[in-house]
Amino acid sequence: MHLSDSQQGERVETGEIEAEAPSAAPTQSLGGSWGGSEPSPASSSSVAAPRHNTGRKSVDVVPARRRPSRPPQGISLVGGRTVKLHRVVALDRLASGIGYLTVEWRVRQRGFDLLALQDGSTVAARANTLTIDLTQPMNRVLIATGTQGTMPVPASELRVSNGSTQVIIPIDGGTSLGVWPRLTLTRVDEFVVIRHEHDPLSGILSAVAGAYGYDERNFVLAHSHVLR
Repeated sequence: MHLSDSQQGERVETGEIEAEAPSAAPTQSLGGSWGGSEPSPASSSSVAAPRHNTGRKSVDVVPARRRPSRPPQGISLVGGRTVKLHRVVALDRLASGIGYLTVEWRVRQRGFDLLALQDGSTVAARANTLTIDLTQPMNRVLIATGTQGTMPVPASELRVSNGSTQVIIPIDGGTSLGVWPRLTLTRVDEFVVIRHEHDPLSGILSAVAGAYGYDERNFVLAHSHVLR
């Protein structure tokens, strides 16, 4: 039975070598990574094995996952409940990373305002509250109460909330000279840390901003309403 030259040789398709059924005629084996003897000089025109195909199985490379950061050491973690803040607390990952933080000053008197000095954060005023967008980069925010000149301020409270997580910050009464720093919110890795400043001093906006390292032009103002 006579075979054509194309039928006697090997066929190369998509980088793989598929051999025809064995025939009685002598054949030359391919060298290289597939094994076999070295080809003779007379077979220099035979098909060379592709170098990129080594016959090894491919290995899928799975990128390593970033290990979640640990909560700030020595700071209580709160989430899904209401707590009263005396010094410092950290919100859990859910309350720190989803939606908006809402800051409200619960006071029963007109003429009081709520201010935020922000540095690398997104803060907006909505009616009598301040909102911090957690979907945007956040660095630090200083929350302060404000009065028009020298005015007595009654004992009251600030509330920072996100869903079912609420932090109540008691505010002592006293005489306000304008802007009175109350608390600082700072991003630490995946957590928002809230610190009660307990600052006994108040003053004009530029003085407070300079004392805490903010630009006085980067402030947001919300007007407080009377609570019925």
